[in-house]
Amino acid sequence: MSELQKGTMCSEDYKKWFGLEKRDFEDLYEKFIGRSGMRDTSSRTKKEALGMFLLMLRKNLDQDTMGVFFGVSQSVVSDSIQASSKTLRATLVKENLGYQAMPRETALRNHN
Repeated sequence: MSELQKGTMCSEDYKKWFGLEKRDFEDLYEKFIGRSGMRDTSSRTKKEALGMFLLMLRKNLDQDTMGVFFGVSQSVVSDSIQASSKTLRATLVKENLGYQAMPRETALRNHN
């Protein structure tokens, strides 16, 4: 069981490993991962999957090393990163970037 799953990581560790304060990590999780169709698996939680994705972006660790950190296999890390990426593209990106994230009138007014 990882420190993330046990909930014993302090905010300083979140910042060090994931580049976010603990409250920001939790906010990202609640808004975009927690309410999505992504599920916990027998090998990892949704929070761990998000942690793996952010750790990959922040530290560029190889998947075998991340597997040791989270206590899972490389294939679980790979699947988790892919699931998190897909979920964030479908939620975070869709709701915050591009024309679909703004009212039609604003898009028409600002489009050159």
